[in-house]
Amino acid sequence: MKTRVLIVGLSIGALAVSGCVSPKIAAAQKLGVAGVEASAGLLTSATSVESGFQESLRQDRFLRALQTQTPFVRLAPGQTPPCYIPPGPPVITAVPASSPDPAVDRVAASLRARTNLARSLVQTYASWNSLADYDAYGQVQAGVDGVVSAANTLRAQWNLQPISKGAGAIASGLAGAWASDHQAERLLSSSRDISAALKGYREALAVGAGPTVSVMSNQVGQRYDLTVALWRRGYLDANTLVANLGLAGELTVLPASPDLRFNAADEGTCRTIQTYLDTEKLQRIDAAASDYQSQIDVVDALIGLHDRFEKGDGMSIAHMDALIDRLTAIATLLGPEEAEE
Repeated sequence: MKTRVLIVGLSIGALAVSGCVSPKIAAAQKLGVAGVEASAGLLTSATSVESGFQESLRQDRFLRALQTQTPFVRLAPGQTPPCYIPPGPPVITAVPASSPDPAVDRVAASLRARTNLARSLVQTYASWNSLADYDAYGQVQAGVDGVVSAANTLRAQWNLQPISKGAGAIASGLAGAWASDHQAERLLSSSRDISAALKGYREALAVGAGPTVSVMSNQVGQRYDLTVALWRRGYLDANTLVANLGLAGELTVLPASPDLRFNAADEGTCRTIQTYLDTEKLQRIDAAASDYQSQIDVVDALIGLHDRFEKGDGMSIAHMDALIDRLTAIATLLGPEEAEE
């Protein structure tokens, strides 16, 4: 959040320093502020979600190894398994390896491409602000090339046709109306290119959402399976969880003797903790779907701003803060565990 405020502040500062500017250039500077903010939010979100997904793949390998050491518990008909499973001697068996899964590999590649695309957008909008200030057209075009290339990498993961630079069309009569303003014409041309790349980005997000959310939901479940498996074997206790819950009431958990620890040997406590974890798991699975929709919402907002800029309409960027805040909150749920502390 602090980084975002700093970036936006610097962009607004550049607008003020530029002195008297035409309405077209002022609109371009406002669009640049929104673009920097949105692309920075997309990058933060994409990086966090990708890291969380990679962590879940590592945990999957750990869980598979742990499951080979599950003690056999013989149950009577209708009997439920005990919550606590005492760790037994290692079972002599081969550890099942995580076999290559094309669906998982495709999602991993698409999340990586999504991160790279957001990074390219950050650089491109920074160059856009330079173009609005001192006509740095070459920088913007180099940035657009990078965005188009990154968008096509993402589109290739979902078998979509590549997009090309300059796919957009200039509104009738607009180029002539701006012919006397060389800098504004270049901004219009660059806006058209960026908008075309954003539309390609959005299509890839929409097509990839279903299969990606499915795989990500399975991986979220895998992370919780590992937590519950460790909990049931007595490797974890819930004192840290209780301490975090007590922070709101300014309560702390004192160091406890072994017989006061919240562990899985107490079957009632164990089932309560499992219920809590199951609820949290469902929240994170819902977040996997919300993440994609939030990404689409941000990209849609950017496309709309470019459209209004190209038509010479007024624009408001106030709604971008709410979209980015929601995207960031969702990414926190899906990111690696250390990102939550």
